[in-house]
Amino acid sequence: MPDKKSIERLLPIIQQFLKGNPTQLSEVNRQNHIIFHYYMEILRYFNKINFILNYTLSALGKKAKLTRVRKALYLYIVYRIVWERVSLKEILKEMKSFFMKIPFKLSKKNLTNLYNKLKTFSWKKALKNKTPIEKLSITEAIPTFFIKQIKPYLDFNFLKENLKLMNSPEELNLYFIINTKSEKNYKELSQKVKKSLKNIKIPYRNDKNVEYIYQIPFSYKNDLINSDFNKNGNIIILDKASIYTANLLRPLKDNIICDMCAGPGMKASIINQFLQDSSQLVAAEFQINRVKIMKSLFNLYQMSNISIINTDSISFSLKKGKQFDKILLDAPCTGNGAFSSNPELKWRQNNSFLHQNTILQEKLLQSAINMLKQGGDLIYSTCSFYPQEGELQILKFLDRLDPLPLPNYISSSYRINDKIISGTGRLFPSTNATKGFFIGKFKKNY
Repeated sequence: MPDKKSIERLLPIIQQFLKGNPTQLSEVNRQNHIIFHYYMEILRYFNKINFILNYTLSALGKKAKLTRVRKALYLYIVYRIVWERVSLKEILKEMKSFFMKIPFKLSKKNLTNLYNKLKTFSWKKALKNKTPIEKLSITEAIPTFFIKQIKPYLDFNFLKENLKLMNSPEELNLYFIINTKSEKNYKELSQKVKKSLKNIKIPYRNDKNVEYIYQIPFSYKNDLINSDFNKNGNIIILDKASIYTANLLRPLKDNIICDMCAGPGMKASIINQFLQDSSQLVAAEFQINRVKIMKSLFNLYQMSNISIINTDSISFSLKKGKQFDKILLDAPCTGNGAFSSNPELKWRQNNSFLHQNTILQEKLLQSAINMLKQGGDLIYSTCSFYPQEGELQILKFLDRLDPLPLPNYISSSYRINDKIISGTGRLFPSTNATKGFFIGKFKKNY
């Protein structure tokens, strides 16, 4: 049973979310598994929990608007009762310290009535007058704005399959690669890692599409993170979509490569695995805190050959006559492809947030093309399902870009004006077992 002090620390954080100020948990709160778990779960299922709460209170004849303080507590209680199926006896014992305590004003009678009514909750009855999109939004805890943006481009059943997986990180696997830079003998290191995995009984296998990627069940996440070979920088853990994207940019001899929005440095770490001695990799990042994270990461991975630049890539300062051979632009975006790992992003999805990101992406794409040599390769990606951040963004620059082929394990992109844009593709949770990604690969033609 969650302890009283953790609940009391959790509730003000939920109140901040209800106020419209979702916050990154402090390191202290992240380390408290009670606070971390319930905050993330309440964010993940917020509109679903909120709907159940409002419907139940209405059924009890309590239509008065709850204060944020009381609502935070009620959201927690609904999650405990509906999701974790605690007994009435357990919830009464847990909430005893909140009875008649100002400002919660919770009573044993009210809590008992709420519990009993929740036990009779019927989805069929509650959703009777809702539209298909409203029903999908509530049952899958995904904002209607998001669904409306991508519904015209996806089959409805395929859309539903992906929404289910976007709330279930445990349904996906965990991925890592062997860090070729941490020891000279890659084969020897690879054998060491495999032997260690067997010793600590973590099942693994190679990805069917990219052989150097290893995957393990998500349930072994903590075992992998706490392993010595992870702490020593012998492996690099990150999501498969990011590896697939960075894998498309293979440096050639004497290439100068730029990762334009590199922080926190994971994709640059992948590119660096294939960097030849005569090639150079520049990792550019605007936010100084992400630059600091990159430095720590590259130190752990023993990657002293990457040049880190703290700069605004929209106005990247290049020496006269100097351009890059290859550029990766994994652009800042609305992040809706990562709802499974970052549920807070769900409740930021709106026109303003989308517009703000598409404007930034357009400027970065213009800058990337200008910095690229004629005939140079550009990889453009976003962790987003929105066409505005993918296909429709690329359409603006097709006069300067020639498409390059993508591997067949990358799914087709959306049809725009009944056509697939050559050189573009997507990754879907249900098809590719990844986060939602848009990927484009092109060659600059002038």
